[in-house]
Amino acid sequence: MNVREFLNNNNMNLFHSNSSRNFYSSNDSFSQSLQDFHKRNYSPAPLEVPTSGIPLKHLSKKIPQSTIEEVKCPICYNLIWDIVACNSCGNVFCQFCIEQSIKKTGNFCPECRANPIKLEKSKGFKKLFNNIKIHCHYKNCKKLIDYSDYLNHLEKCEFRLYCCKNAGCTYKDTLMNIKLHLNECQYRIVYCEFCKNPVKKNMLENHIQTECP
Repeated sequence: MNVREFLNNNNMNLFHSNSSRNFYSSNDSFSQSLQDFHKRNYSPAPLEVPTSGIPLKHLSKKIPQSTIEEVKCPICYNLIWDIVACNSCGNVFCQFCIEQSIKKTGNFCPECRANPIKLEKSKGFKKLFNNIKIHCHYKNCKKLIDYSDYLNHLEKCEFRLYCCKNAGCTYKDTLMNIKLHLNECQYRIVYCEFCKNPVKKNMLENHIQTECP
């Protein structure tokens, strides 16, 4: 939906004076409607959820090496994510890693060779993992997060990336910067000052020279 369609659907008029080229108005309801429209024009980038473990470089430097060895997946050598254990030997793995191992090499434990391997959620290790602190992997975020709260933090982190949804635009940035970008995006809809028709900003000059009535 472009700006004109949005305003028409809400029974609102857009005046095409030079002073209104940036689509803002002193009218509170008009401004709020444009803010709502802009909200529709960005969305969160896909969440960077770990699958084959969290890289050890993100762990707090205060964690002893002996503890790191206990919480490291023997397949990917990262911090285990989504913990499962072999009920024969008790070794723990990332669920994703052990499932991939079974698909590639067969239904046995890569540590004790139990065949078939039987997996269970590892309750005994949860207390150990919940004492682990992890650095957020989003650029510029300096927070240390509890292992148990890691996914929740990634969803809400102020440095999570958002995507511009204007057709043709591939810009990604933090929520604060994406809102600034929307006002300058070359792919956003603007209105020709002569024919009043909606045109993408990066096509406006060509429109005026070749298409405008």
